[in-house]
Amino acid sequence: MTDDSLHRPGVRLAVLDVDGTLLPQSPGAELPGRLAAARLVRDDGWQALSDFLSTLPEGALEQSATAATAYSLFGAMLKGASAAAVEQVTARLWASRRDQVFAFAHPLVQTLRARGFVPALVSVGPHGLVAALARELGIALYRGTRLDVATGRCTGRVQDVAGRKPEVAEELVAEAGDGTVDWPGSLAIGNSLADARLLERVGTPLAFEPTPALRSRAQARGWPVVDRTTLLPRLRRPGLRPATRPERNLDDGPAAGARARLVEHVSRQVGADGAVAGRCRSRVIESALMLELLRREDAEPLARRNLTGFLTRAASAPAAGPTGEFDTALVAAVLDGRPVREPAALIRRVLEGFEHGTSARKTAALHAILAVTGAAPWPRPLTVPHDTATEAGWTRLLLAALAVLAEPHAPAPSSPAATRLLGLLESRPDAVWEQNVLAHLVALLAVHRIRPGHPVVRRGIAALLACRNTDGGLPFIAAEEVFCTATAGLALARSGAADPALLRTMGDQLAGLQAPAGGWGYARGVTQTDADDTAYAMQFLHTLDPARYREPLTRARAHLATLPGPDGGVPTFLPGGPSEAAMTAATITALAPYHRHHRELLTRATAHLLSAQHPDGTYERSWSLAEANAVFRAHLALRTAQRLNTGPANRTAEAIRRTHERLIRTQHPDGGWGHTPERPSDATSTAYSLIALADSGHTTACARAVAHLVERQDPDGGFTDITDQAAPRPLPYAVPVLTGNFVLLALSCMP
Repeated sequence: MTDDSLHRPGVRLAVLDVDGTLLPQSPGAELPGRLAAARLVRDDGWQALSDFLSTLPEGALEQSATAATAYSLFGAMLKGASAAAVEQVTARLWASRRDQVFAFAHPLVQTLRARGFVPALVSVGPHGLVAALARELGIALYRGTRLDVATGRCTGRVQDVAGRKPEVAEELVAEAGDGTVDWPGSLAIGNSLADARLLERVGTPLAFEPTPALRSRAQARGWPVVDRTTLLPRLRRPGLRPATRPERNLDDGPAAGARARLVEHVSRQVGADGAVAGRCRSRVIESALMLELLRREDAEPLARRNLTGFLTRAASAPAAGPTGEFDTALVAAVLDGRPVREPAALIRRVLEGFEHGTSARKTAALHAILAVTGAAPWPRPLTVPHDTATEAGWTRLLLAALAVLAEPHAPAPSSPAATRLLGLLESRPDAVWEQNVLAHLVALLAVHRIRPGHPVVRRGIAALLACRNTDGGLPFIAAEEVFCTATAGLALARSGAADPALLRTMGDQLAGLQAPAGGWGYARGVTQTDADDTAYAMQFLHTLDPARYREPLTRARAHLATLPGPDGGVPTFLPGGPSEAAMTAATITALAPYHRHHRELLTRATAHLLSAQHPDGTYERSWSLAEANAVFRAHLALRTAQRLNTGPANRTAEAIRRTHERLIRTQHPDGGWGHTPERPSDATSTAYSLIALADSGHTTACARAVAHLVERQDPDGGFTDITDQAAPRPLPYAVPVLTGNFVLLALSCMP
């Protein structure tokens, strides 16, 4: 939280209701039904809640006792349910309703802050939905009715807000700092009788489009009645006291507390073996392909039902943009048999703006995915690029599968294409191939075409089903332990506040996962190493203890030195692959401590990085949807080049200046950044941008970014955010723990 008034007595709160005030209706009313559809509820509990609600007269839930009873029954019906699964259903519900937030909500929050108020959301609605809206609006203080959870399961009890709004507001202020609430100087906005106690407490009560019961109370008390057109003009009238905001640094107040809570949160993600699990969320593409494979093999009826449930729920809250449109087409095909119109045009929209040399391969793969799910006919001929020695292992498997699928008639089992495909799969018969669920699924569908019921298909199905998430869907990859452990370890080590024993356990685990050739893959069981994981692993081990990890660091240095191409740039995977700015920057940063041994490499890599910058200060986005990811990595590398004198001084300084100008120009009014300037702020992009600006001297921009991050922090110390990862590029996939890692890295860059 960034409102400095919280750290002195007399906080002027602006307590806002949610349902009927910031949204026209209550999305929470849909949640019980959605949870029931997801089979997360006790049948008797669901029936008890339904019976209770069906007997209530209109407006009865405005009474605190009635609302408390309803939420008590709501909690009881979820006894024993997975809290994570409930959160996922709640998140999907919010995604389907977030566009209903009143247009005045964002300017309302800005106006209140400008007038010296600290906004807070207090609602009897489900806490997950209240938290989602709070993050949307950049509000740090919020509370809804919370489910009591123990060991990851709902206990059946709730911590409700009904009848306690003033007390809850005081609790929020107490938890955030050492201030008290200046009730006469505070403001509240509500629409129902449930808000009456709060409105009576504040000096500025506003009844917003009130229910009949609240309207009568407002008339009796003389409270102003406002609506969606008169609210903002009323708040903008002269007379409300402006806020005074003294300068603070990160070691004071809410920012210090946020960093401490985040250190604890990231530390809790580390397992006993020192690894961060890095679970990937379910994705529509893999889930649709798996459902199609199981149908063709007539296997696993229970898994098919769960996959159908996941896809049905995904269809109710599709992602925005062309990738969401692609998902919708797959769901319509596998669930309803409806083909997509103009599949080639859809694929072009998905790949629009994708700057990489693998577009032809991506086009073929997307056509194949649409075809095998029945979303579109096979394009004939389907041109499949040849694989090369520079392709990652899973790419070679995918291309081998596409070669089989692309033939107008199924190849003979003894054909070269079929033999190559089966040979690749049989080399790892009982595991997900390189932990890549997508490539393995496409390969199994290709084998089914030539050898239905082949043992490699049955074993592959078993391995893939072991990767299912609790929502019944399949992820893009089985795990991402190496990347998550390396970034978490680096963030914890640089925070200066982590347990040294924990860090050593993480370092030892990571060193043990190093491949014989000196690099790291993204997860256990992945033999294909990459520059990204190798660079982050090196940075963590060197930061932690370069003497303890001298041997793995020496081997990693030798491995990275083999990757640069003739242009000085570094590919993601193998020598000879296309150079990428983000990978080149990562290599410069990782090798910087050993610059005396790698000066020529660093000089050529710096030259490549300078040539790769776009005129607006950005770079090709690589494996991230956020432009700030490559930007912050390039910035760190160019700062290194300045320090080591491995690049032309004038050009390097100019490139850094362009980066800073781009970030300052694209910072949003809320202090954050989005994936691109036109996208809303998100925590991950803001963290990336803050890292690049931390040493820039732009103290005001940095302070606003820190404030934005502090306000978005979850009660458990972590962060809930949209994903920025993409693979196959530009298709998004989500590994939720990563946001906290990069936010901690960003906060640890600040003085």
